[in-house]
Amino acid sequence: MSEAGAFVYIISRRQDQIEHAAARLGTSVRGIAVDVTRKDHLERLVEKIKKEHGGLDIIFANAGGGKPIAFEDLTEGVIDHLLGVNIKDVIFTIQTMLPILKDGASIILNASITADMGLPGFAVYAATKAAVRSLARSWTTDLKHCGIRVKSKD
Repeated sequence: MSEAGAFVYIISRRQDQIEHAAARLGTSVRGIAVDVTRKDHLERLVEKIKKEHGGLDIIFANAGGGKPIAFEDLTEGVIDHLLGVNIKDVIFTIQTMLPILKDGASIILNASITADMGLPGFAVYAATKAAVRSLARSWTTDLKHCGIRVKSKD
C-alpha cells in the first residue's frame, strides 16, 4: 500500500519489532507500539493519527492468535484469553478507531479458514474466528450509513 502512495501505520506491542518492520517497509510506513488490549493505548493511537494525517481510509485488524489445545485441557483462562484477543479486542479496536475513519473507508477483519476446517485442538479458536466473520457481516449493515465498508479475510 505504501508503494501506491498511501501512508501506512503498523502496530505491535513490541517497539523494537515494529520499528524494524516499518524501516523495512519504507518511508511512508510508521510503526507504533500499541497494545490493543488496552483502550488507553488505542485512544493515544487515534490522537496521533488524527494529528498526523487527519484520519484513516482503511483499517486491517489483524490482532489475535491461538494454538492447538486439546478439548480436555481447555480452562476458563484459556477460553477467556481467546475470546478476548480474537473477539473483544477486535470490537474495541474498531469502535475506538471509528471516529477517525473517513467517509468511504474500509474495515478488513482478519478471520481464519480454521473456522471451516474442524481441526483438532482449535475448536475455541475456530469459534472466535467464525465470530469475527459474523462481526464483519453485522457491521456491514451497522456502518452502511457512514459509508464504511466491512469485510473479513480468511
